[in-house]
Amino acid sequence: CNYSDYPLMRGSAFVNLGSSSQSVNILLSYVVSDVTFNLSNVPASVTQVQLTLSSIYNKLGFNGEYSGSETIHVNCTKKDNLWTSDHFYVFGSSSPNLSVSISLVDSDATNTYGYVYNEKLLPGIPYQMNGSYQEGLAINGAIHSGEWAENIVANFTFGPGNEEHLPEYEVSSIPFSNTLWNGHVVVKTAYTSNT
Repeated sequence: CNYSDYPLMRGSAFVNLGSSSQSVNILLSYVVSDVTFNLSNVPASVTQVQLTLSSIYNKLGFNGEYSGSETIHVNCTKKDNLWTSDHFYVFGSSSPNLSVSISLVDSDATNTYGYVYNEKLLPGIPYQMNGSYQEGLAINGAIHSGEWAENIVANFTFGPGNEEHLPEYEVSSIPFSNTLWNGHVVVKTAYTSNT
């Protein structure tokens, strides 16, 4: 299976290595898209429906960047007269649009139809894709996205005279300017007294 049945969250924080007691706050956010498909008016002779989603990221690095690309295969089940997928979670689409192939299997043949969603799947957004079979298969364009959480509002000031809001780190030795230290580029170093 190349998707998840559970949503994946990610968070990170900077830790001050200069003290023995610390408190860290980590804000977690979803790194996957929540996707479901509902297909109506599928002929009664169809016994199986399979979806193929193309150009889905398959890797998430420790730096939070997505990479790679793969094809996802998802089976649908029939509930009343509607073929639906369970919720499945993917990293999002690696191309500017999402290509979906919908295979309808009956006793005679497998017929495959295509649909292109002209947007990227983005993390943290639930997508409900509703399609209707019409002398072929047409997606009616009703794509509903919902919320997983409320907005987080961060109020801050910036500009000259606001340097006191910059993070401070305690270190055993001062890193040099224009070097890489602990995963960060050191732009400026300054000595301040403890008094």
